[in-house]
Amino acid sequence: MEQKDFEVSSPPTDGISGLEFSPQADLLSVSSWDNQVRIYEVQPTGMTVPKAAYSHEGPVLCTTWSKDGTKVLSGGADKAGRMYDLATGQTTQIAEHADTIRCIKWLDQSQQIVATGSWDKTVKYWDMRQPQPISTVQLPERCYSMDVTFPLMVVATADRHIQVYDLNNPTVPFKTTQSPLKWQTRCVTCFPNAKGYAIGSIEGRVGMQYVEDKEQGKNFSFKCHRDNSNNVFAVNAISFHPIHGTFSTAGSDGTFSFWDKDSKQRLKPFPSVNGQIPCTAFNRNGTIFAYGVSYDWSKSKDPYARPNKPSRIAFNQPNPTDPYRATRKPQDSGLGHNSSIYEADNEPFNNSQSDIQLQHRIVDVRSNSYLPYSHRRDPGFNPVRSHEPLYIEEDMSSISNPDKDGRSATLLQEELPLDAFDSYSEMQSPRSKSAVVFPTSELPPRTKKRKLPKSCCGISFWICIPFWIVFVAVVVIVWYFCWPRTPTLSFGDASVKDGPTWGPDTNPSLQSDWYVNITIDNSANWIPTRINNIAFNVLDTNTQQFVGHGNTNALTIPGRSIQTLNVTVSINYTASSTSDQTFIDLYGACGPQKIGDSPPLSIEFQAIFDIWGIVWHPVAMVSPGPDGFNCPLS
Repeated sequence: MEQKDFEVSSPPTDGISGLEFSPQADLLSVSSWDNQVRIYEVQPTGMTVPKAAYSHEGPVLCTTWSKDGTKVLSGGADKAGRMYDLATGQTTQIAEHADTIRCIKWLDQSQQIVATGSWDKTVKYWDMRQPQPISTVQLPERCYSMDVTFPLMVVATADRHIQVYDLNNPTVPFKTTQSPLKWQTRCVTCFPNAKGYAIGSIEGRVGMQYVEDKEQGKNFSFKCHRDNSNNVFAVNAISFHPIHGTFSTAGSDGTFSFWDKDSKQRLKPFPSVNGQIPCTAFNRNGTIFAYGVSYDWSKSKDPYARPNKPSRIAFNQPNPTDPYRATRKPQDSGLGHNSSIYEADNEPFNNSQSDIQLQHRIVDVRSNSYLPYSHRRDPGFNPVRSHEPLYIEEDMSSISNPDKDGRSATLLQEELPLDAFDSYSEMQSPRSKSAVVFPTSELPPRTKKRKLPKSCCGISFWICIPFWIVFVAVVVIVWYFCWPRTPTLSFGDASVKDGPTWGPDTNPSLQSDWYVNITIDNSANWIPTRINNIAFNVLDTNTQQFVGHGNTNALTIPGRSIQTLNVTVSINYTASSTSDQTFIDLYGACGPQKIGDSPPLSIEFQAIFDIWGIVWHPVAMVSPGPDGFNCPLS
């Protein structure tokens, strides 16, 4: 009989927003929409004991632990980050933003540094010993999700922007890109080896992205959390196993599954928990998998759309009768393992010895995988005969229909007739060790070789072939003359519309509006190009910080023409101190005039095109002329 997952006693009274285990003990911190952060102790029996709780002045959206496990950090809608000390029971405010704090992470360094991501479009770094942030990084949009595995930090924002940071140089983005998924980002999680990250979206997809350019060929995405009625559910949480590098996904459909990214297979799906799962977490050694069940706001804030069910937290723990000790360590598990040998794992929740005799042998990458933290028993498990793995599903009937033993073909063995033989003994030939004999009763009937048809849809090939040649030629000609191409841009001089306004030394800033002359060369297009908008971001080339933005709104550029536009660009930058390098660049080029000419301003314009007829948004980096950009003065 399959045991049920353990549930936490005294769960939150409102929606659960975050779960995280202590890195030093089986203590679980839980943030929720009832303005509370609760801390539970998980005992070896699976029971929980409430240990402590503290409050915010608004819903709490995130929680994390210090590396020594003595402090709990949290942030929420009260725009404040707070720290709870388990030894003293005292709560201290450690961070503050202009809007809701969506994410908080303790950086894996010797210093006491914390990073907070907010809906005010900033990431701030805080030293626990100082009341003010030690650095502020501007984001292109509101922070939706953030994760850290030193030295990698990944921030996912609105409009599908992804900012990747090297924490050895945390104030400058290492890479700026967009999500490989088509819809709004829901969660992002770093690989355990910090070589990349997993990203989930509201469209029921997960993407695996590597950071280094040389590993871009390993990137892939797959569908998940969809039902048989073609309903698509959001992927709310992705958690990596701390030992084996496998990972879990959980979504709005109320299910969670375990996956292996290196062999691209689903290891085990689990049935619905009768609710939505907004967050998940593994403990420090991967023997406990915790998941929250509560409303995740995927059906809007309408009270009639919210299910009338209490929030709860459950633990998925191993069953002593499960064959979970046979654990495959993939060749690139994400933790530096370079082995594909079956090993016996120590399991603290099971005191009995395994009766499975494991052989020390090399196996193929398509061999069995069974997670050590699953308590669901597979009734067909046999240590001699492998259980067929289920690879990532595609829309292919050959892998969606299981054979008579309940097994499914994989992407790597699509043409293999799985029902042709039932055991290894049936594959042995009495005549030759290298031959394979199939049962006579199951051999497919012989069919005559089909002859190629002499016509195409009832029309002679002598007519079809010229028709298709003409059709392809017409398509190529239409594409060449009608397909919209991205115009090229160049920048001229600029003048002041408003400002500049400089802030005091205690809050150094610059606010100013400029008229910038932009030349649009549409010579590559034969027909008029309809542009919905061109969004400009002004970038300091020395520090890679965004200092301003502007828009052209809708316009139509005639074909084979060159036009000049006058675009309003708003410069708005606030520095943490007068020693900020970006502020120094702005002040040196645009500040009050001194003796002699001011140096040119080292900036670039990032142009993001929204062109009618092109579904993606081309991006171009435009630099001023060889003389640089002269800052317009009043």
